[in-house]
Amino acid sequence: MAQHDSLDLPTLAAQGQRYRRAARSRWLRMALILLILMLIGIALTYNVSAPTNQVYRLDANGEWSRLDLPMGNVLARADTLVAGGDGSLWMIDGSGLAFSRYRDDQWETIQSFEIGLNPLTQTLIAVDDNQLWGVNGSN
Repeated sequence: MAQHDSLDLPTLAAQGQRYRRAARSRWLRMALILLILMLIGIALTYNVSAPTNQVYRLDANGEWSRLDLPMGNVLARADTLVAGGDGSLWMIDGSGLAFSRYRDDQWETIQSFEIGLNPLTQTLIAVDDNQLWGVNGSN
């Protein structure tokens, strides 16, 4: 009992405040570390799952070269590429409203209404003798 007599109320209050501050600081540190780990996880997931948006071609010498995609095709997917009968390469814009044709070492953007395709066409089936076919069956 003598031990408790030596502690006065202001001392106990100060010790309680120090304990609460230390506990709050620990929770804030843990929350910050968890937030950083979550951001790292999101960044790693995004980098792994992000499309590369790169197209490669094999030239006459048997070497691969990368074709830079036009800015309008940032959302283009690799499965929208179709080889044309005239040596061209066709690709749907990510919006489905435009197509890009690679011919003579340059990209050309063609609006879907210019070639009579449904604007919502999302997949090219074939390109042959300048006939472009989409999933809606128009050419």
